Amino acid sequence: MAACAAAIVACALVLAVSHVAVFDGALLVLSGTGWILALGLLNASFQSTLPSWVKARGMAFYTVAFQGATGTGALTLGAVAQATSLNDGLVVPAAGLAIGTAATFRLALPKPGEIDVALADAMPLPVVPEGTVGRVFVTATYDVAPGSEDAFLARSDRLKHFRQRTGAMEWRLFVDQAKPGRYLETFLVGSWEEHERQHARVTQHDRQLLEEIDRLLVPGTHREGHHYLSTPPPA
Repeated sequence: MAACAAAIVACALVLAVSHVAVFDGALLVLSGTGWILALGLLNASFQSTLPSWVKARGMAFYTVAFQGATGTGALTLGAVAQATSLNDGLVVPAAGLAIGTAATFRLALPKPGEIDVALADAMPLPVVPEGTVGRVFVTATYDVAPGSEDAFLARSDRLKHFRQRTGAMEWRLFVDQAKPGRYLETFLVGSWEEHERQHARVTQHDRQLLEEIDRLLVPGTHREGHHYLSTPPPA
């Protein structure tokens, strides 16, 4: 991605000062190659990290963001060129792209296949009365082994992301001051039907995270989950 950005930066800067058509044309080919390669890298990274159940929706958001940025950038740079000069209209995006590349150079895109987004077996759920309506409040208790709390907390952001990505709202993590090492995870789901879909959306990557957390618990203990259903309104 940095090399692709550098190709576009070089082309924009040269076009701002050069009047040699052959040289300009060669740099445009280089810039176009960088543009196509960057698009391919971004598309591959997005598609490979999206589970099948949300791939179409995720790519739609990505396309809207990308095309929206392209349109907004075109209007902005056109305004710069109109207010100043065409040369400035080329230098400005080159400078912005160079700064952006330097700022994000250490941030790597995930490699295709690096995150296993294949769906895992659906997590088991308790049986509830048919036609259950209202929100679902879910809690999970973890008795973390002494010395493993830092490792557990280091995975809490991934746990939060996993829950919210699959449909949870208002995620929280609490610690029991009366019992060292006991943590309580809570989150809200819009309906029981949505919670069923949430359990079916677990990927192999998510399953690996839960297994890592389980290995941090006190030997002989396990995650204890409880489900609370919305009470019906008073008659």
